[in-house]
Amino acid sequence: MTTPSPYKVSISLSGNGSVLAHASIEGKTMRIHGFKVFKKKDGSGLFVSEPSQKSGEKWYPIVEILSKEHRQAISNAILTAYDEAIKTTEGGRDDEDAVF
Repeated sequence: MTTPSPYKVSISLSGNGSVLAHASIEGKTMRIHGFKVFKKKDGSGLFVSEPSQKSGEKWYPIVEILSKEHRQAISNAILTAYDEAIKTTEGGRDDEDAVF
C-alpha cells in the first residue's frame, strides 16, 4: 500500500524545450516554487530539479533539500502529479495548470 504524499503539488506542463513541466509544492509549513521536470539525457526516465537561478553561465541552487528522504518524497510527489497531468491532457481535458 502506498503512503499518500504529505505535499500538495501544483504543476504546469511546459511542452517546449527541455523542461517538461514546472512545479510547486506545499506542505504544512512551507510552499516552494521553481521545481522543473526534465527527461534524462540518456532517455531512461524523468528527473526533478530543485529550484535554481542562473548567474552568468552557472546555475546556483535557491533551495537545497538536505534530507535524502525528503528530496525523494518531493520528487515522487512531483513525478506522480506530472503523470496525472499527462493522463488528464491525453484524456481530452486541457488542465495546463493542475493541482494534485
